[in-house]
Amino acid sequence: MPGGQRAGRGVCTHGGGAPRGSGRRPANPALPRCGSRVTSRKKNSAAALMGLVGNVNLAERVAPGSAADRRELPLTLLSARPNQPRKHFDPATLGDLASSIREKGVLQPLLVRPLPDGQYEVVAGERRLRAAHLAELTQVPVRIHACSDAEADQLALIENLQRDDLNRFEDVSSKLRLIAAAWALSEPETKTLLRRLRKHPGEDPDKVQGLETLFRLVGSERWTSFVANGLAVLDLPEPLLAAMQAGTLPYSKAVLIARAPQEHHGALLHEVVATGLSFDGLRERIAALKPAIFPTVTAAQLATVRKGLSPQAIDGLPEAKKVRALQLLNQLAALFS
Repeated sequence: MPGGQRAGRGVCTHGGGAPRGSGRRPANPALPRCGSRVTSRKKNSAAALMGLVGNVNLAERVAPGSAADRRELPLTLLSARPNQPRKHFDPATLGDLASSIREKGVLQPLLVRPLPDGQYEVVAGERRLRAAHLAELTQVPVRIHACSDAEADQLALIENLQRDDLNRFEDVSSKLRLIAAAWALSEPETKTLLRRLRKHPGEDPDKVQGLETLFRLVGSERWTSFVANGLAVLDLPEPLLAAMQAGTLPYSKAVLIARAPQEHHGALLHEVVATGLSFDGLRERIAALKPAIFPTVTAAQLATVRKGLSPQAIDGLPEAKKVRALQLLNQLAALFS
């Protein structure tokens, strides 16, 4: 299939409503029931995914209509969304798409929303926007729909989750953000609750059922595997995360490096990126390293930490420290799970 056609896939190509075959809208749209069989994991699932965040009507609003809904806008009026969940765009595939656009044009209009200053923000289609710049176009076809910041986030997340070429960090972070939106929780709070539900699914059967629906729709793994293995990617050291987001470090090698003594991370990362060291070669290199010598944890240190671990103490922290404390608690929970 030509590159321009691939780029057009996403949330904005499908209509809205309850999950196909359900016959009715779920009583709680944030946690849809699993009564219908899902025949396609990634296609025709936008409305059901919108149901997870309580916004089925949004999928209906942005569904493509007639050709009259489309118009051309100059590239100078378009800007990418700053917090787009997708961070890495492969230069080679982007170049292929630009070549296709030079030959055939942009086949799938970008979904944009108007901004107060007269500009337009791309909600779905940043890859097409970048390729259009490379192809030196002056304007592109768009569909304009006003939506809130929260709705734009949901649309961008859902479009990305329906793609097959996300790296592991983008995949995990997009799923986590969508679940957090469905539950109206922060991302650290959502990670904590997901880990608890994995161990004690009977605590909230409705949330578990909603998770099963989401992961059936987006495919690739069960939600329990996502919690056990996927969430760990968000706790990787920053240099490894940055290399993953840039597309230069595969997830499996990042996890392997993270298990090595921290003082060796930089050298191992450099070797993998510079030489293409294989997974088995990396594992052998790490096995040959001398184990790091860690200081003994004292009872006094543990006592100090215990005093600050109450919910009241954490809630009383400044926001930045509270977020950091929750991140560290998630890392400890992952280590001891």
